[in-house]
Order: sequence, then structure tokens, then C-alpha cells
Amino acid sequence: MNIIQKPVKSFSSRGGHIPICIVLHITAGSANSAYNEFKNSGNQKSSTFLTTRSGEVWQFIDIQSKPWTNGNIRNPTAPIIRANGPLNPNYYSVTIEQEGYGTSGGDGAITEDQFLALCQLIKHIQTEVKRIYGNTIPLTPERVIGHYQIDSMGKSFCPGPAFPWTRLYKELIVADSMTLEHYEERIDSLKQPAKTAQRAYTIAIRINDLSAKLEVQKFIRAATDKLLLLIPIVPNAETIQDVVDYVNRLYNAKQYADLVEMEPLMKNKGLL
Repeated sequence: MNIIQKPVKSFSSRGGHIPICIVLHITAGSANSAYNEFKNSGNQKSSTFLTTRSGEVWQFIDIQSKPWTNGNIRNPTAPIIRANGPLNPNYYSVTIEQEGYGTSGGDGAITEDQFLALCQLIKHIQTEVKRIYGNTIPLTPERVIGHYQIDSMGKSFCPGPAFPWTRLYKELIVADSMTLEHYEERIDSLKQPAKTAQRAYTIAIRINDLSAKLEVQKFIRAATDKLLLLIPIVPNAETIQDVVDYVNRLYNAKQYADLVEMEPLMKNKGLL
């Protein structure tokens, strides 16, 4: 993914600690105002990353450095924070600010571009932490948390009452099941509806071609074997006809993004 580097000096050492969670925040001003605040180390504030309203991703400090983001621990509700007691969460977290202020997402209502950038960024962080430390951060509600779960008294609003937690966690289930490369393809498809429709059409045509070959003696075995590979990823499917019906139902309903979720497996198994 394209990450814009905006380095600041407002950070310190992790002191041997490994990142085990990701903490989400909302800014109290524009992305540029946050950057200016982080550049002044005297403010003792920074974040690892930031997503802008337009969907850009900015990186301020290295993942291996300790951000100055999470502040006080007051009546924490996240189990991972309680389990680590008084230890400053900055030592073991990677932090992401979302640009939001006033009526421009100040309540946590991030934009669609921002949401997709955030999802892709979270997957990027998981991949980098695994590469650097050999540790995998599960993309679950227990490990991807909000600032309000660290300080429920002073930051009960962060990242905002309108922040799309339910949608985020649903999307992170998908992200957690894919490689970064495949997930970036998914994000790209979600950003480009026309391209998604084209890819969905290719999948639908391929499945229906295989279905038609079930009627031709010399193709029956090969077509059957290929369609059987898709049963595990089709909800409630027990037969290859269930697979064909599912694909056609999604395509006819124009649920292209859901249909494109089948693409990585189909490519991996040589069906596309």
C-alpha cells in the first residue's frame, strides 16, 4: 500500500516490548494540525500512523518505536490492557489516528475512503509485526481496540460514538483470513465498483461454464473436481449445485464484492 512518510522525533524505545495490539484514535483537528503537533517533541504526542479523510495513510514513526499516544490508563475496559496492569500501552501497541474534527468526522464518522485505508493499514501492520517480531496480532476485538478502552473516563469519546466498529470487525475477519497481497486486491476491488463487476462477471461465467461441462461426458470428472473445491467457501453448500446457485444468486443481485471474495481461492486452485 502507498504510505506517505512524515517522520517526527516524538517517540522513544519500546524497551524490548513487542507490539501485541492496535489502538485506534480520532484527531481533534485536521491531519496537518496533528502532524504539526507531533513534530514538536515538546508536546510529547505522536502516533504511528494516521488516515486522512481522503483515504491517505501517513506514517510518523517506525513500528519498532514507541508512540506517545495512549496517555493515561483510567478504568480500562479492554482485557489486554487490564492484563498488562500499569505498563504503559504505548510500549506494546501500534497506534492509528483517524482525521476527524468538528462536523468533519469528529464524532468518528470516517469517510468510505478512510475506512478502506484503515482496513488495509491494519492488515499491513499485522504483516509487518509478523515480519519484524515473528508475532501475529489477531485482528479481533480483543486486539484491535479504541482509546476509550484504555481511558474510559477521560477519553470515552475516542475514536467517537459514530465510529463503525461493527463493520470494521466484520471486515477484519476477512482480512485475517488472507495474505496482505490478496487483501490488497480485495480493497482495490472495493474501491473500484466497475472493476469489481468485471471480476464478478468473470467468476460467474467460469462457474457456469463448469456447470455446463457437467453435461458433457468427457468433461464431467474434471468439472466436478473443480466445483467441489468451492464447497468449503460457499455458505451452507453441500453440493456443487449449491455452489452454482450461490454464484448466480450473488451475481443477479449485483453483490459483486461478495462474489469477488471467491477469487483468491479460485486463482490458487487454477479455476481462473
